Amino acid sequence: MEVGTTIFTIQEENDVSVPDTGISEEENQVGQSGDVKVNPEHITTKQHHQAVRALATPFVRQMAREMKIDIEKVKGSGPAGRITESDLKQFKENNSFTRENAKQHDDKTVQEMAPMKDAVLAKGLENEREERIPLKGIRKKIAEHMVKSVSTIPHVTHVDELEMDRLKEFKNQLKVYSDDKDIKLTFLPFFIKAIVIALKEFKTLNASLDERTNEIILKNYYHIGIATNTTEGLIVPVIKHADQKTIFQLADEIRQLAAKAREGKLSIDQITGSTFTISNVGPIGGCTRPRSLTIRKRPY
Repeated sequence: MEVGTTIFTIQEENDVSVPDTGISEEENQVGQSGDVKVNPEHITTKQHHQAVRALATPFVRQMAREMKIDIEKVKGSGPAGRITESDLKQFKENNSFTRENAKQHDDKTVQEMAPMKDAVLAKGLENEREERIPLKGIRKKIAEHMVKSVSTIPHVTHVDELEMDRLKEFKNQLKVYSDDKDIKLTFLPFFIKAIVIALKEFKTLNASLDERTNEIILKNYYHIGIATNTTEGLIVPVIKHADQKTIFQLADEIRQLAAKAREGKLSIDQITGSTFTISNVGPIGGCTRPRSLTIRKRPY
């Protein structure tokens, strides 16, 4: 008898054959016709579960291992569902076709995703050229007050010229005294004094709006904001009670507040409560003239 030849098959109704029943050779009686008789009492539940294994010859099983095929997944076309060599070949061809289809699908997906991938990469390169800075602290307060200013105060621009020869002479006369006090005297303290005089005469320019009560608040105190350019943006330190201070006191306080603003050491009290603001853009080259002064009404 050649290796691989089927010796016998055990088959029950509505079930596949049961290989290896575990019955001894003495318990089987083989007739002249080759039929096998099995004592039913020896077929246990465990043996019944083993019946679901694929039916194939050792040669076919070895062939399946060489082809790297899970034989339990192959549907047999032979007698009683036996798996044959042709079943293995057909199974491999079908799987190869399926893998090829999957590969084509993956390739198509890659092609369809290519534009999206390029867009993502482009966005990534764009982000590399961007820098994000949190809007908080002083920057956030500046933004909030600018928005409030736009919504509550009519914005107009007025340009005028004045003769300052006598003021320039007076400033030069005071320079001797300012040098002795180690104070840098500029034109700004003189403008503050002039503005305070005007605010006392025209009180509505030194006022604010209370939106909760719909009232205009006329203020009899004069806190002048001085817009100062810093690395953190435009900061407005406030000179409190400017009407009660001399030219030299104003000049010295302007210097101290500007230095603290550039160093980021201003307290909350030093940047809040102004009733009027002055911006001098001349030092940063805001115009073709030697000096430029902008006077603005603060919204608070």
